[in-house]
Amino acid sequence: MRKLFAAPLPRPDPFLVGILLLALALRAWGLSWGLPSATHYFSYHPDESVVLETATGMNVFTGHLLPHFYNYGSLQLYLVCFANTLGALFGGLEIVPKDFAVWYPQWAKMYLIGRWLTVSMGVGTVWAIFAIGKHLWGRRAGLLAALTLAIMPLHAQHSHFLTVDVPATFWAMLSLLWAVRLATGEPKPWKAALWAGVFAGFAAATKYNLALIILPLLAACFLTRHKSGAAIALAAFVLAFLVACPGAVLESGAFLRDLRFEAVHVQNVDDPTFRGTGSGFIYHITRNLTAGLGLPLLLLTLVSVGYALYKRERGDGLLAAFALPYYVLIGLAAIKYARYDIPLLPILALWNGRLLADWMRAPGALWRRLSAQFTAIAVLGLTWVWCVRLVGFMADQDMRDWAYRWVNSPISATNSSALPTVGFAAQPWFGSVPLSPYFSMPRPGGWVTETAPELRKRIVYDGKDWDTELLELKKPDIVVLSEFDYMDTLRLKDPAALRYFAALKRDYKRSSVFVDNNSALSTQYVLLEGMPTRDWPHDMLYTNPIITFYQRKPAPTP
Repeated sequence: MRKLFAAPLPRPDPFLVGILLLALALRAWGLSWGLPSATHYFSYHPDESVVLETATGMNVFTGHLLPHFYNYGSLQLYLVCFANTLGALFGGLEIVPKDFAVWYPQWAKMYLIGRWLTVSMGVGTVWAIFAIGKHLWGRRAGLLAALTLAIMPLHAQHSHFLTVDVPATFWAMLSLLWAVRLATGEPKPWKAALWAGVFAGFAAATKYNLALIILPLLAACFLTRHKSGAAIALAAFVLAFLVACPGAVLESGAFLRDLRFEAVHVQNVDDPTFRGTGSGFIYHITRNLTAGLGLPLLLLTLVSVGYALYKRERGDGLLAAFALPYYVLIGLAAIKYARYDIPLLPILALWNGRLLADWMRAPGALWRRLSAQFTAIAVLGLTWVWCVRLVGFMADQDMRDWAYRWVNSPISATNSSALPTVGFAAQPWFGSVPLSPYFSMPRPGGWVTETAPELRKRIVYDGKDWDTELLELKKPDIVVLSEFDYMDTLRLKDPAALRYFAALKRDYKRSSVFVDNNSALSTQYVLLEGMPTRDWPHDMLYTNPIITFYQRKPAPTP
């Protein structure tokens, strides 16, 4: 009897399957967080709407194939457009925008489709890290590295979002995998150079600064003395980038304009979010990675980086060829979002995996191996707990939704005949209570022209932040403050904000504070002028800002 296959199919690694399922569960849990609803027609994440708005502006059937927007690379925009086109063809999805008041359920489905793409790429990155670790340091190191990335809180949280950071990292790690294969004796070096170049081009076409992932590939070609491989890699890189981002040539003027805008933006020293926060090289470690990894894993990571410096193996050089230039790039920038660290997380996971694997098989006394295993279990266990806490916010009711119901309930009204007028200290946007369903539009301030006139009368805000004169003139029944409104202005002791709070404390009393229950278990609060805030990176707070209400004190009786 003839065999159906020349060789049996490889059996899946049960440990790897378990890790991938864990990664999937942590990234799919709470995936419906912040989706458009009857109360807010756009996502609570400010960048998701920009991505989806641009992707839906393209249409393969009408020939509109260019995004006309190049602040981000185009590849993920094309993938989201393609996925939604499939949804329209086979899933009954209606992708022609109509009145948002009736069309928001379709809009929500499109967000969800894009988020599932990010989830799949986040899980795919975990698999790629296993493969890289296995090639460099063996199966155990690969599994431990994959497990570390699977439970990294920052990576798990941002794998929920329809943004470009996790997808770009996915393509970068596929490129790194093929570069490692080239450096470790791939039988067909031209094939490894080709695929590494293609995936590096895709990474750059998703997020431009990940063009740096070409450096490990060039290092691998140098180490193996494969000169033709470098030529193949560079040609594949350029061609893949242009195929995935054709506007770089077809709309070169718009491409260069938006690329220049992003280059200037990351050096905006006047951005209050990061003003006075010191060196980016320190900030990314002490703030972003402390929150994004958790302190136990961060300490282990610092040890693993030191161990890599001590070992200085070929694999360490390949990883550092990307990690070091990228860290310098984001460290020099004035803007220091935690999401900028996401491409570094797989590299750190690999070094952690190698360190733990070496500890566990180190020769010598049994107690040393047992202590290494205990350390691994303790650190990874605490990291998993923090990851579950962070992702758990997204599975709960968002505080903005709770606050919306409160501000529109009879308990918040000053009398029984009308709902209260509501003052906003700063421009209402994604972090605000969605009194208008248009607050969370992609660009702040767009709600003004879209909000119905009768609802607009309830909103006390005239375009100037921390306007004490408006507060004293209009005397809104309620003032609502989001953590995003005051966390940086009070940290910087902004005079206008301090005057506003002085008037607020004089004429109003704090009535309600909406805080997710999980936060009391996992964080400590910093009080700024008596206002609670958390010492987290700005973009890790998108999922659960604190909302505080003040009610006007009754007029004193004569």
